[in-house]
Formats: sequence, C-alpha cells, structure tokens
Amino acid sequence: MRRQWRHVLSAAAAVAGAALLAMGAALAFAGSAAAGAKARDQAVYTTSQAGYVTGGGRHFRFVTATVRVAPAQPQKAGYAGIVLGGAGITEPATLLAGAGGGFVGWNFSGWPSLMAGARLNLSPKVGDLLRLSIYYDQHGHVYFTAAGVTSGTSDTFKAPVRSGTLYTAAEVAGFDWYRTAAPRTSFRLWAVSGIRVTTYTGVRGTMLGPWATSKILHTTTGGAGGAVVTYPSGLWRSGQNFGVWR
Repeated sequence: MRRQWRHVLSAAAAVAGAALLAMGAALAFAGSAAAGAKARDQAVYTTSQAGYVTGGGRHFRFVTATVRVAPAQPQKAGYAGIVLGGAGITEPATLLAGAGGGFVGWNFSGWPSLMAGARLNLSPKVGDLLRLSIYYDQHGHVYFTAAGVTSGTSDTFKAPVRSGTLYTAAEVAGFDWYRTAAPRTSFRLWAVSGIRVTTYTGVRGTMLGPWATSKILHTTTGGAGGAVVTYPSGLWRSGQNFGVWR
C-alpha cells in the first residue's frame, strides 16, 4: 500500500499542486499581510475556505487539530483540513465530509473522484473525532498522521520534500464548495479543537500565537465586497478551538 501511495504522489504532484482550492494563494497572502499584525487583525478572503492561518515571519514545522467528522451536506459541504505552507508550497492533510474508507488523506484536490495524493487507512464514522497532524522533520521529510480518537486506530504517510523547505504558515480551515449565495440561516459545518502549532526553533503555541494570526473568510466573490458564505467562529480555549459555519 505504501509503495502504491508513493507512485500516486509522483503522478499527481502537478495536479495537486495547482488544484487545492487556491490554498497556496491564501497562505502566501496571509504570510505576508499578517506580518507584524496582532492576532486576528487581518482577514484573508477566498471562494472556498474559512478558518485561521498563522504568519508573522515565523517558520512552522508542526500543526495538529482534532476534527469531528461532519455529515455530508447538500451543495457539497467539502472538507476540513490542516496545512503547512509557504510561497508556492502546500502540504495539506484533509478529511472529507461523510464517512467511509478513503475519506482521510494527504493532498486531496477535491471530491473522491478527483482525489490526488495518499489516502490513509482509516474509515471514520460521522460524529467520530479524528486528530490530523503534519510534522516536518527539517531533514527532507513530512509526516502526515490521522489518529481516530473515537476508534483508536491511526495511520501515517511519509512524504519526501526538498531539504531546506521553509513553511511560513500553518492553516486550519474548513473548505466549502457552496458558492451561489450566502445561506439565510447559519449552521455549523465543522467543529475544530486542540490546535497546536510549533516553529522550527521549538516555540509552541496555538492559533493565537505567539505569532500573528489571520482569519480566513469565504465570500461569494472571494473578496471583502462579497457576501459571507462560510466563516470561522471566534477562537476560544486560548486559541485551540473554533467552529466553521455556513
């Protein structure tokens, strides 16, 4: 199975790098715009994401968060994910809404028929808690781990990266393909908890720092002038928890 994943990784690299819902653009923007700002002073606007992203000139080697598996929703409710990223680089671990085998993995580029990258060997159920983690060893490898808090099962995928890679942002977000208009009534898509982030030098924190943090908003236009479609709640429990709402 591992051998097969490595083959998929090589064949899908170009597709996955270009099709991650503009994730790379959001990370690059947040990493520069948030520099020197106080936590949550900046906003990043997208057409698919809602959550939080770190910046402020730091380099990040680890990000983890626990996500409750959401039921599939009409109009493609999308998926939740964590990311280490930088200029032209994205390393996402993602969880699709719904339940079943093949719904957890690295570098997904869309719905199950469009996935690229590696699928981890877990079969979560709706309502289960799943902890996603990305760790960069700073020696040419990234480790993607999904651990079932509810099921007690886990799996890890090891991927090669260029030595000396600089990840300037860590992101935790929900990804929502619903773009037609803002809904009349808000409801929660994802519940995120236990966020932890670590820098290259070993500084540990949450989405509230000690570094700058930007809120990510999904609007109908991908800009400040559009109607808000998906948004994150305020951060709580010292920056470890938030919800993603449509």
